[in-house]
Amino acid sequence: MSVFRGVAELRGAITLRSSYSDQFSGYAVVDAVASGARGGVFRHPVVRAILVAELISALGVQMTFLALPWFVYETTGSATLMGFVLAIELIPAALLGIPSALVVQRIGVRRTLLHANLWRAPLLAAVPVLYVADLLRFPVLLAIVLAVGVFNAPYLSAQRLLLPETFADDLSLVVQGNAMVESVGRLGVLLGPPLAGLAIGVLHTQNVLYINAMTFVAAYLILRWGLPARPPRVSASQDGRGLFAGARYAWANPRLRRITLAAVLFGFFFPPLLASLPVLTHVRYGGDPRIAGLLYAAWGGGALIGTLAVLPAAKRFEPLVLSAIGAVGLAIPLWLLVLELTVWQFALVLLVSGMFTPVLNAPVITLMMMLAPVNLRTKVITFILSMNLLTGPLAYALTGPVLDQWGLARLYVGVALGVSVAAGVLVTLAVKRTPPPDETVIPAPSPASR
Repeated sequence: MSVFRGVAELRGAITLRSSYSDQFSGYAVVDAVASGARGGVFRHPVVRAILVAELISALGVQMTFLALPWFVYETTGSATLMGFVLAIELIPAALLGIPSALVVQRIGVRRTLLHANLWRAPLLAAVPVLYVADLLRFPVLLAIVLAVGVFNAPYLSAQRLLLPETFADDLSLVVQGNAMVESVGRLGVLLGPPLAGLAIGVLHTQNVLYINAMTFVAAYLILRWGLPARPPRVSASQDGRGLFAGARYAWANPRLRRITLAAVLFGFFFPPLLASLPVLTHVRYGGDPRIAGLLYAAWGGGALIGTLAVLPAAKRFEPLVLSAIGAVGLAIPLWLLVLELTVWQFALVLLVSGMFTPVLNAPVITLMMMLAPVNLRTKVITFILSMNLLTGPLAYALTGPVLDQWGLARLYVGVALGVSVAAGVLVTLAVKRTPPPDETVIPAPSPASR
């Protein structure tokens, strides 16, 4: 899981306000504000259903993120094969990220979410069923994981579009809802791995995968009953500029081009850290799955704390400066991982680094929304996220061979160096804050919000 993605996923935690007409083709006028609907978002029944379903789904995803690679490493003893499994799940989300928006437009956000949850459940349950029947071969496992990834691609797009559809594109309400969804996702990151670690020790790994499958069933039922049926809102021809209009615009805009570069670097160099934790636990900490769960939870707990800190920080710093602070705070602690640390020292490093993840992500998503025309906003965000995800499969595939050939210490040197370079890209962007002549100036926090 990359910083931008696990971040699932580039959801902002700053309340925004925007006014524009349906035919507006310039930049959205967005202001960072301290308050919005005064709790109205949480009172919305659709939002409550989303939050409960997201919590259950996040628990399942995070349990799977530990249980599946643990299962592969436990049954094969190969870090390389473990890395292939992690990589293969990301390939469909990366390759189908941009086209998946058309699928969502065709069948609707609600149906996309329902189908994604419904079909991922039996696919994941098939792994332990085939294993017990002695029919699970590694190519079959890769095919199952690939199929799960196919449903992940439209699910990620639908997640981003559900709140705008619910609140009729009112950005103030949409971003408040997104901040709450991100907080719930962070709670899943905090609780999921420890639960998986405990369950692996008690129930054995293959049985934990049954629990993961049931979480998708529960999320399906909640969304089935909690989301109102509505026809899909088709807008494929809204801008008339094609599927890759977001890519063209992001490449032409100097700031978005640097943000895309940073996303690619984070997406390549950060996943090996999280992917290495099962191997780290086996090599250094006695192979106890509860320790692996603790390490994942340390990262998730830090990110949850950081989510709570984003709104106050956003009142004091411009988005460019805040993103640079988050990137630097994320990168610096990672250099300590090259040392021989105890379990608690390693967990503390993950906790501190994780705290800066939402501090990085919130202003980055804000910049994407502010720097892109309203009619291209979704395509720009989808393009940058897809670029981030495209590097994930390669990073995961290389993690295993690097671990097998060079070990943990050298892997962590590469992680710290790559993430530091990505942070440097955002720092230079923050230092050079004068926008190009044809670009709208990003407003600083208003004096009233300081």
